Amino acid sequence: MTNIVISEFEKIKRYNILWFGIAAVFFVSALAVVQSSPEGGTITYKAFSENIIWNNFSLGFPFIITLTGGYIINREYTDDTLKSIMTIPVSFQKLLFGKLIVTGVLTIVFGIFSFVCTVTSSLFLLRCTDMNSAGIGYSLLQICAVAFFNFIAVAPLIVGFSRKRDYFFAGVGLAFFYGFCGIFVAGRNLTDFYPITAGLGIIGYSGQGTEVSHPFMGGIVLSLMVLLTVVLIATCPNYEKVMAVTANKNRDRRKDGPAPSFFSTEPAQKECEELGVFLGSQKAGGAQAGQKSVELRHDIGRTGRVRHRRGRCDGAGGTGRDGKV
Repeated sequence: MTNIVISEFEKIKRYNILWFGIAAVFFVSALAVVQSSPEGGTITYKAFSENIIWNNFSLGFPFIITLTGGYIINREYTDDTLKSIMTIPVSFQKLLFGKLIVTGVLTIVFGIFSFVCTVTSSLFLLRCTDMNSAGIGYSLLQICAVAFFNFIAVAPLIVGFSRKRDYFFAGVGLAFFYGFCGIFVAGRNLTDFYPITAGLGIIGYSGQGTEVSHPFMGGIVLSLMVLLTVVLIATCPNYEKVMAVTANKNRDRRKDGPAPSFFSTEPAQKECEELGVFLGSQKAGGAQAGQKSVELRHDIGRTGRVRHRRGRCDGAGGTGRDGKV
């Protein structure tokens, strides 16, 4: 497992998804700055950090975490590396679990960066006057904890939409809606029962008029999400089934999808048919049917490219010398 996690971190250096996540966290923090900018007054650091947390769980973290985790898993499909992994004794479930660990670590990184944006904005943009080491340290704990609890809440989505290639995009859209609904749940008695907002009671969040009355219930809800994630990982198909589904899907696309017009053989076949009808009518009328050399024979190689050969179209049938067009 350690080698899997290390190798995943090595591969992340080649991906741009990490920078995309950091940029998304930055814009969510910038939105909180705009929302918290006082008009002729000041805002406390505690109130601003609570606004950051609100935007993180409702707009930022569920979307960012699901996108990051889904992308990391989906690269095994797009890079066609699953068949190579089959040669070593690593199960798909173990690989998936390792990628979830990496996603969880990246979630903490996003939380730390959100904290850095919070402190920087408080010092230089909002100029909060009540900043102290205890308040700053507590906000760091709250922001990173909410990020991790959001990761637990969306982990079933990451695993569930990782069974097929490119399905994680649907999971990302669902995760954004999942987090956005937390806006309507927070501040009501359902806060501790909704997975996205269940962690607010555990960290003692009290901003935006949020009513938290059962933090223990929030812990139970998050524990159920962990259990659901474990079940989904355990029931994931093996390599053979995953690759078979992907291969069948790609084969169906090649079989059912229309061929590009540049490589299409229909124009040549139509030309041959028209020429055959013309020559046949000349022969039926007693006229001597000539032979006309045309570029008709299309030999489609195994790579899908069209190679043109010089053929002949003779007689009423409009066929070549070997009887084929």
